[in-house]
Amino acid sequence: MRIKQLFIPLTYILTLISCEKKSTDSDISNQNKLESIELLNPEIMSDGGVKLSIKVNSVPTQDVYTFAIVVSEDSLFTKVIHTKPFELPLSIKSYSYSFSSGFKTNQKYYYSYMINYGSVNKKEIKSFVFGKEKMIQIDSISPRKANINDTLTLYGNFKDYHFTKIMVGDSSMHFAPTNSGQQIKMILGSNTPVGSQIISLFTEYQTVKSKEEFSLLTPKILSISNNVDIDQEITIHGENFSPWREGNKVYLNNIAVNLTSYSKNMLKFILPNSIKNAILTLELTANNHRIEAPEKLRLMEPTLLEAPLNLRLNQHYSLKFKGLPRTNYIVKLDDKEVYINQVSNQGGFQTISFSPRGDYYYTTKKPKLTLHYLDKQITIKDQIEIVDKWELVQSEAPFEVTSFSGSVIINNESYIGASKKDVFINYPFRLWKFHSSTNSFTEIQVPYMTESPLIAGNNNLIYLYTGKESENFHEYNPATKTWKKLNDYPGLKRGGAVMSMVNGKLYITGGTNSYQNVYNEPDNSLYAYNISANKWEQLADYPINTIPEYGNRIHATALSLNNHFIVVGGAKTTGNVEVMAYNTQSGQWIRKADYPPLMWQTSFEHEGFGFVLKDDIHKYDFNSDTWSKIDENILPYGLYSHTKTTFFKSGQYAYCVFNNSKSGFIRIKLTDLLK
Repeated sequence: MRIKQLFIPLTYILTLISCEKKSTDSDISNQNKLESIELLNPEIMSDGGVKLSIKVNSVPTQDVYTFAIVVSEDSLFTKVIHTKPFELPLSIKSYSYSFSSGFKTNQKYYYSYMINYGSVNKKEIKSFVFGKEKMIQIDSISPRKANINDTLTLYGNFKDYHFTKIMVGDSSMHFAPTNSGQQIKMILGSNTPVGSQIISLFTEYQTVKSKEEFSLLTPKILSISNNVDIDQEITIHGENFSPWREGNKVYLNNIAVNLTSYSKNMLKFILPNSIKNAILTLELTANNHRIEAPEKLRLMEPTLLEAPLNLRLNQHYSLKFKGLPRTNYIVKLDDKEVYINQVSNQGGFQTISFSPRGDYYYTTKKPKLTLHYLDKQITIKDQIEIVDKWELVQSEAPFEVTSFSGSVIINNESYIGASKKDVFINYPFRLWKFHSSTNSFTEIQVPYMTESPLIAGNNNLIYLYTGKESENFHEYNPATKTWKKLNDYPGLKRGGAVMSMVNGKLYITGGTNSYQNVYNEPDNSLYAYNISANKWEQLADYPINTIPEYGNRIHATALSLNNHFIVVGGAKTTGNVEVMAYNTQSGQWIRKADYPPLMWQTSFEHEGFGFVLKDDIHKYDFNSDTWSKIDENILPYGLYSHTKTTFFKSGQYAYCVFNNSKSGFIRIKLTDLLK
């Protein structure tokens, strides 16, 4: 029993000893594992900032690829504000990181460490209250002068600082501290201000300014190309241009141009054809400076080599230059633009071919000839003679030219028959008295409906055929300004006919009839009106068999020469060339010299000759039975064979009124038609 009693305590003691030994070994192992990485207490720096340290007592056996100190605003590390990794591989030593800024003063923060981007070690956490930031100092800046997009370097002790922004003057810049903490590099952006500037560094609670000043390089223009041409490369020589393409801009009269080449002392561009001025203000921007060239950029001054001595309408002329800039040109006579046919540039010479088209008429016969390009004017001749005989009367007449129904002269005053412009009533037809002294018309009301009216005159009276079926013939007395009805024209209603006065009788022929259901039936009948007897009689028809295929006369014109009623032009087709004259004494039709196959001509008689106008003026000599074209008097551009014109004489002038693409009212001296 005694032995048993002794055995039990011994076994208990041995068991206790064994348990105590196992417990001690485990505690030592765990303690060694925890103390292999030791979190040290924070060190509050007297001059500002805080130093946080971790001591590695032994290198962990596991692979370590990240080892960092972690700072948070809360002990659960849900508000981490700094994670600062240390360099690897780990070694047995203390690792520290000094924070000079980046914390709020008088606020408590918590820190621990993290391995391999795992969770933060929350078994060992320490805390500190941040007191104040460490004062920053900028030792120097370099370079002191630079370009936009260059890198500016700040030198000083910037390690462990958390910068919120860096400014040049009042403009923020992109920046990056170097690993050494001794430099801060920043790119000078396009917002860098000009002039001397202070560099400012900002942390959470302090701002430090550089003692040295920085400024952008100031560009300077030394010279530019001059006497240049459009599409030519222009060179600007100077200093301190930006070495970056986007850092340079060139402007001509405030309009940007594209650079073809650039360097710090030279810029090149092509002079664009879009410029508007021959003398240009050149400006450029570089490094945020905008400067103006000391001299204007001037286009080359051209030299005039050839120019016409005088001008004629519708003829081609040339201006020849050397050194004329390649741009758009305008040739003018006084203030009227002249048509340019062609521009050529060969062998260093520039030739401008132009034509003073006939839709320009000049009250002066010696206008100023000028060449215009961009904003420049070159006077070719102060006065250049226009040898054409036509001159402008007015821009237009008050009547419709296409409704012209003849002209007469009563007591040396001219009267026109035509419809009033833009009047669409039952009685649009008017007589128009022309006043040559003022080149104006007086409107005379016609109280009758008309359809294809014709007028003719004798002594002091004007006769009107209305073209209607009844009440179609009337007399107007200009002296009393009264109308009188005469015996009706007895033939069928006709349009497109001609009527003329020969030896006191009116003769009418040609055109077409329209009656009942018949329209445009050729009418070759000839009627004469005896004024003294107020009586009509039918005479020998117009001979349609002379040229059978051209037997019908529509829209011809008539002349009264040597006791003959002469029908000129007009046709059912456009091919009728024959001229037929009715001898009012013998009563016979006579074939005369052919005339160009035209319709819608107008005519008058003067000094025993007939003058017919269409595209040109032809003079008819009855005695020699010949037609001659008056070449020296070229008519205005715009008169075509399908255009009806008004051609009449008054006083010492022949007048032409036409209205096609252009309207014109022009005149020529009658003496010029006789030459």
